[in-house]
Order: sequence, then C-alpha cells, then structure tokens
Amino acid sequence: MVYISSAGLRVILQVSKQLERHSVRFAICSLSKPVRDVFEVSGFDQMIDIRPSRADALAAVNG
Repeated sequence: MVYISSAGLRVILQVSKQLERHSVRFAICSLSKPVRDVFEVSGFDQMIDIRPSRADALAAVNG
C-alpha cells in the first residue's frame, strides 16, 4: 500500500487509543515508505508502535 487516507489514520488512532484504555498492546507493521512517511510527518509514529515486520510486531505486543 502506498497511500493512507486521513480517515484511515483516524481509525488507526481511535483503535490505538481504545486498546490503550484497556491496557492492550497494539503495533502495526510492514508499512511502505510513503505510508511510513505520513505516520512520521503526522506524529503518529510517536503514538503508535510501528515495527518493520509481523514477527517484530507480534514480539512487541506479546512481551
């Protein structure tokens, strides 16, 4: 995927905040460079755990 809409960003942020309220760990992974750039420019990379691979994301949320 090379594009994420503002609606998509809002959904990811809402899910992240909702899970955080329930003390559930959340990570996303395997973002393309353009999508990763959007996360960095918008500051989402400071609020959401972004990992390079599925294995890394699973390890992060499983402790």
